[in-house]
Order: sequence, then C-alpha cells, then structure tokens
Amino acid sequence: MICLISTSEQSRLNNSRVSGFTLLEVLIAMAVLALALMALSGSMNQAIKNQIHHKDTTLAHYVAMYHLGDMRLEEPFPELGTTRGDIVMLNREWRWTQSVLKTTEENLRRIEVSVARKEEPDYQLSKIIAFAGNNNEKKNGTRR
Repeated sequence: MICLISTSEQSRLNNSRVSGFTLLEVLIAMAVLALALMALSGSMNQAIKNQIHHKDTTLAHYVAMYHLGDMRLEEPFPELGTTRGDIVMLNREWRWTQSVLKTTEENLRRIEVSVARKEEPDYQLSKIIAFAGNNNEKKNGTRR
C-alpha cells in the first residue's frame, strides 16, 4: 500500500514543526530575564539606601541648625571648649558635639556643631561651622 501525501499536506506538517519555542529557548530566555531582574533589584536596593542616608543627613543638619540657634540665644559669646549632649528631635535621638575655638581676632569665636545618631556617635552626619562675635565689649567708652 502506497500513501500519497499532497504538497499542501506536506507544507502543513512542516509548518507545525517550526512554530513555537523549544524548551531550551524558553530556559535561556528565563535565565536572561532572571539576571536582568537581579541587576534591577540591586539597583533599587542601592537607591533606597541612598534615600535613607540623604534623609538622615538632612535631619541631622536641621538638628545642628536648631542647636546653633539655641546656643546663640542662651550664650551670646561662648566660652572656649568642647561640649556634648543628646537631643530628641523628629522622633529620633541625636548626639551633638559643639567645639568653640579661638580665632585670630580676640572678639570672634569659631563654633563647630556636628551631629550624629545616638546609636552611632562616631559617624558624623552633619557639621556646621559658624562664627560668633562679642558685641558687648566696650571700646573707647562706647558699646559696639
């Protein structure tokens, strides 16, 4: 018995073999996709860490500015030396360090305020440098 297959049936059989993906092609595509997703998740993780660090740095700057303003209200011309303290601000605990240094001008002091999280006091997040002058000093019998 001889079976004859027409050319239209042959082309249909050949087309059915060609359509679709092989298992190997699907596995390779999934591996490439997995690598791309891992790289993307690493980038997202780094972006989140950077955002948290910038937020902490900004908040520490606010704390330093607050302390500097508070210090200027209490003590118009600060004494030389270093002082430390803790403050709760913005629902966090912060540690500030204030250094008052002598300058070349007798009536001028350099004030450095640095702020860190209380849990990591050695890791300074913000530092502000300001100057304070002694306006109460008498010169030639008149106040300046």
